[in-house]
Amino acid sequence: MTGFIQELQRRTPLGWLQLNRHKSRLLVAVSGIAFADILMFMQLGFQSALFDSNTRLNRSILADIVLVSSQAKNTQNLSTFSRRRLFDASDIPGVKAAELMYIGNVTWRNPQTRKKATIQAIGFNPEVPALDIPAANVQLDKIQLPNNFLFDRGARGEYQKVFESVDAGKEVTTEVDRKTITISGLFKFGASFAADGILLSSEENFLRLFPRQKASSVNVGLIYLQPGYNPIQVATAMKAHLPNDVKVLTRAEFVEMEEGNLRRESPIAFIFGFGVAMGFE
Repeated sequence: MTGFIQELQRRTPLGWLQLNRHKSRLLVAVSGIAFADILMFMQLGFQSALFDSNTRLNRSILADIVLVSSQAKNTQNLSTFSRRRLFDASDIPGVKAAELMYIGNVTWRNPQTRKKATIQAIGFNPEVPALDIPAANVQLDKIQLPNNFLFDRGARGEYQKVFESVDAGKEVTTEVDRKTITISGLFKFGASFAADGILLSSEENFLRLFPRQKASSVNVGLIYLQPGYNPIQVATAMKAHLPNDVKVLTRAEFVEMEEGNLRRESPIAFIFGFGVAMGFE
């Protein structure tokens, strides 16, 4: 064994001599490889940010099981299903409560700049926290008042004066599709690629913004389980019990629905993936 190692040491390091012969070429080659690696990591980082921002709402859902329309693709295109399905789901053993959630995009006028922006409005029962946003959940009593909403501190745009006014206890009003609403509280969530921020309120206030949506047409069903029940097992029983006009998803599957749609249909995700492939080449 010792003789074999000595024999290897006596051999001419041809590979190293080839690299060392033209140092400038070596430097150029290493720089090119390093640039390609940086490009790949940048594209992967951008793609991760895309998935993170667009699945943030899905990951914040507090329910154990989620119902959506069988036509739903993502939280920007959920379609609706009959509210009756929530009552049907309540018949499954282990279900503690079945609540509804409305989701839709609105065009609102920035109270500070008066410029228009796309905001995602979410309506739910204020007596049952629907999202894992502690700063919003301690203010749910405010959105029980007519036309009162909680607004996102992480929204994209200029809102500093708005935040300062609300923090000082002053009322801030603005227009949403020609309707006047009041911003009565703030929380931090963050913008996505599809919306500049979110508004939270009661289901009644949501329907005032969307008069064409029937109260009986639901975007999301939130199923809460009793302690000790397995969400996967209850979801399996629920799929067998409910008609095929709804999808029954665990919380993890609800996140995967959003991310999977981004991977398959989003042109931005394709561009990032193409950038990674180019860097690899």
